[in-house]
Amino acid sequence: MMNKYLQGLEQTFIQEGGIKERMHKARTDYRRQQDERLAELERTLPLLQQQLTAAQQEAIRWKAAYEDLKQRALKAYYSQQAQIQALQQRLNESEQP
Repeated sequence: MMNKYLQGLEQTFIQEGGIKERMHKARTDYRRQQDERLAELERTLPLLQQQLTAAQQEAIRWKAAYEDLKQRALKAYYSQQAQIQALQQRLNESEQP
């Protein structure tokens, strides 16, 4: 029974290596994953920067359109307010004897 256990340990050591080898493999695998992730992020960065620039330009256009609409609405409001006051004044004048 002990021989089978020792043979199993030997087989595991042959296949997987010792603790230092497994630790080295774990570290290098982790570093490789990190390098791959960094490379992926570096590849996507220019696209994201381009999309950000486009979104900022779109926001500027929307802001300009909003300001234009706001100015036109205020101009129409004040114009109508002046007309309303003129009509009220004419109404008041016609009601006076």
